[in-house]
Amino acid sequence: MSRNTVKTYTLLAALGGLLVIVGAALGGGSGAVTGLVIGLVLTGGSYWFSDTIAIRAARAEPVTEAQMPEYGTTTSASSLVWTPSMSAMPIPSVRLRCCQ
Repeated sequence: MSRNTVKTYTLLAALGGLLVIVGAALGGGSGAVTGLVIGLVLTGGSYWFSDTIAIRAARAEPVTEAQMPEYGTTTSASSLVWTPSMSAMPIPSVRLRCCQ
């Protein structure tokens, strides 16, 4: 497991724990359960949708190979050394933030 993965898990666990503590302080046992549920939803959403959140925060737009051919060749299947296990591998989309 990489160091960044450990940091991510630690920060998400700390956020969840903080929400449980705040919920317990505000509502006792039922508040702690409510804080746990809210913490699980928030941390789970942050983990599973982090790529979408980052792309939207950067206001990145999809770029086609016709618009920027120098980027299209790096992600096309023809630029890879093909192996049978790669047949189901999706080709990544390229998104760039406009410089205006």
